[in-house]
Amino acid sequence: MAIIKQRKKGSDTVYVVEALSRYDPEKKQKRYVYRRIIGKLDPVTGEVVPTGKPGRPPKKPAAQSTENAASAPPQPEEHTVEEHTVDECLEVINRLRQDLDAARQKSSRQEKLIQAMQKLLAMYESGGN
Repeated sequence: MAIIKQRKKGSDTVYVVEALSRYDPEKKQKRYVYRRIIGKLDPVTGEVVPTGKPGRPPKKPAAQSTENAASAPPQPEEHTVEEHTVDECLEVINRLRQDLDAARQKSSRQEKLIQAMQKLLAMYESGGN
């Protein structure tokens, strides 16, 4: 990433920009992949004065419908050691291990299906030989 200075047309304002560019061999010139304004350059002191608000704006809570809630992945449960006994924690750990094993088996089945489909596609493309 490079830090560049850009002067705004029609004024004396100079912006400091963080930019990433890549060479485009088709057009034989560079193209910006990423640009972000860092701030303005103060003409008196030469320091960068940040523009905009710092950080991301807080997310607004979205009202989920019953359809979205059903299709959303399950959220991890929050547990603290102070609130539960050791036996309760072990039960939670065992249940999570079972969920993990089930997810691994499902993933394995999906991988096998993908491989079978790829073989069929290759046979189809080669003319069935």
